[in-house]
Amino acid sequence: MLPKLFDVRGKSQWRKRFVRLIEGFNKRFDKVDGRLWPSRMMALLHRFHDLKRCKERWNGSGNDLTKVFDILSHKSDSSSLNRYDTQAEGKKRLRRRNVKDWIIFEDEHLLVMNKPAGLFTTPGRFEKRCLLNEARALRAEAQAVHRLDLDTSGLVVFGCSKRGISGLNQLFRERRIDKQYVAQVAGTAAVDAGEITFPLGPDRLRRPRQRVNWRTGKQALTRYRVLSAAGSQTRLALMPVTGVRHQLRLHLALIGLPIVGCDLYAPASVRASGARLMLHAQRLTFAHPATNLELHLEAAPDF
Repeated sequence: MLPKLFDVRGKSQWRKRFVRLIEGFNKRFDKVDGRLWPSRMMALLHRFHDLKRCKERWNGSGNDLTKVFDILSHKSDSSSLNRYDTQAEGKKRLRRRNVKDWIIFEDEHLLVMNKPAGLFTTPGRFEKRCLLNEARALRAEAQAVHRLDLDTSGLVVFGCSKRGISGLNQLFRERRIDKQYVAQVAGTAAVDAGEITFPLGPDRLRRPRQRVNWRTGKQALTRYRVLSAAGSQTRLALMPVTGVRHQLRLHLALIGLPIVGCDLYAPASVRASGARLMLHAQRLTFAHPATNLELHLEAAPDF
């Protein structure tokens, strides 16, 4: 199937070599560093995303080919590839769980769910299983108004009516939703409470990472306080005022407190010390968009 598909797209020699490279990938994910891939090969991975749909007709290693696309669509460093098998097992466990157990709050306007780590909030380019689709299986009208990173667990709010969706969008836009995360970090905080204000923007040379950008970066504000400390690790409560991508992960890494299990901004030893990213959206407080009653929603972390 693959040679025929590539013949349709073109018969250049390097593409045929690329097919053989994918075939040889098989289960050797831990030996591949996405940063070392030629840019045209990475582009080809994204261009031929329909290969994943051919996996049933792929002779022998369709599941492995699917994993390649899933990994490289949102991961770019070898440590993430090393952890992929663990994440795959986590996805199998997710399928066995009852999705209704994730519901924290539900009425005619809102649906609040506790997202597990390792599950997308909204569909990815290659991975379509996500919390939004699980929510729509329960409430067909559910719409996402915000999201959490793949490896972050915790509370996600969906709007389920026109009034609920527009009201939530306004609350997030005006920053009238109080959010609190809990994180396990490596190191000891210099103060019991503080603020981090580095402006952040995309690191175009090391996607999907972010970096400090004083000229054109988005303003980002994170407040934190120490909850407890044990040995070389500290548990923090995080209150992000803004919602820049990877804000909590990068802000904490910049002050010398990388999150345990973070595969993007933590040193290798800190990454390896956690089975998952130790970051959880624990609490949401906001006025109900339809009734204006104050809601206090909470889900305890599993670490």
